[in-house]
Amino acid sequence: MKKTYVWSLPTRIFHWLLVLFILGAFLVSDEDELLGIHSAFGYGVGVLVIFRIVWGFIGPKYSRFKDFNLNIQEVKEFMTNIFNPPKKYIGHNPAASFVMLSIIIVLFFVVLSGALAYGAEEGRGVFAFLYDASKESEIFEELHEALTTLLFILIGIHLAGVFTDFLLHKEDQTLKSIITGYKNIEGESVKLNFFQKVVAFVFLTLSVITVIYTISSNPISQHEEKPGYEKMLHEEEDDD
Repeated sequence: MKKTYVWSLPTRIFHWLLVLFILGAFLVSDEDELLGIHSAFGYGVGVLVIFRIVWGFIGPKYSRFKDFNLNIQEVKEFMTNIFNPPKKYIGHNPAASFVMLSIIIVLFFVVLSGALAYGAEEGRGVFAFLYDASKESEIFEELHEALTTLLFILIGIHLAGVFTDFLLHKEDQTLKSIITGYKNIEGESVKLNFFQKVVAFVFLTLSVITVIYTISSNPISQHEEKPGYEKMLHEEEDDD
């Protein structure tokens, strides 16, 4: 069977950087003194999400949003005939199209809510001007946590879909394609033009630089140096 080059190198690098950044943010999320590192990975994810949105319009075939199959009826048919699908999908199948689009949208709001919480509660980051020690500022953190839970549910559905496809349609090599770029499906291979290469290089490089720069410019302990923290402690002591 002829192999088709489905996922270009930038698409694959985006995927694995996203996995790395999300994992990094998750591993340090429970440590207050590592909040700066958590935010660094979050900003990196933000750059990647912006890139993926841009890539969805200017990227190669199969990565563009117009190639996503968002037909509900086809999703039902796909799920009903999952053991013997009526046709092959070179890019995302109908179910995967909905899940991937949902992940992109939810990721955007996870990053936004996280940045808002970081600014409102810690007085740091791009929304530092929102700093407010009042209880009302915690709404951003609560929203961030709720959206993060939704994100991990979607990621779980995505992984379940990949695992199911691996078991039922191993010959297509869909799982392997996110590493090699190739699927064992007859179709049109993608090819990047110069403009696409430049855009991908700029965004992917910027995402890595953003993480490195943010980590290096933030102290490990946030609570000792955040704006107004000492003042708040003194006010609490006076109240006592």
